[in-house]
Amino acid sequence: MARGVNRLFSGWHAFPRPVVCAVNGHAVAGGLVLALCGDYRVVSTSGQFGLTEVKVGIPYPSAAMDVVVSELAAPTVRRLALRGELFDSATAVALGLFDEVVPDDRVLPRALEMAAELAALPPVTYSLVKQRLRGGKRETPTAASAMAEAHEAARRVLEGRPPNSA
Repeated sequence: MARGVNRLFSGWHAFPRPVVCAVNGHAVAGGLVLALCGDYRVVSTSGQFGLTEVKVGIPYPSAAMDVVVSELAAPTVRRLALRGELFDSATAVALGLFDEVVPDDRVLPRALEMAAELAALPPVTYSLVKQRLRGGKRETPTAASAMAEAHEAARRVLEGRPPNSA
């Protein structure tokens, strides 16, 4: 089971395309780790959020801890992982667990808006930047294809068009 959980968290965190998470209720333990795998995280005003594994005596899977450490500031990680505190959505956003809080009925529409925005970015460049940002060792897109994408974006700008237009 631990191997499966590690594969799940690692796979979502390293997925080469945009991942936007819409959290419309509680996200505790593995649910919060899954949300932290997202490139953009929208949360509702309802719910509580935290990592409670330490309180119930469950050690964190290695990939889960990698995600938490990668996505959050060290003081927040210690507070979540070593104390097992639960937070409301406003505090969770202030701590960096989520990018924005919206009314409960706006979570999915807002997440879809952000997904469309991120999906419109150049895909090869997005994938390379995401891998480098998250410390990935593998680079599946080639440097040549990334350069071609960058040159095409620069050409569009010089022509007076948006860099990610067709």
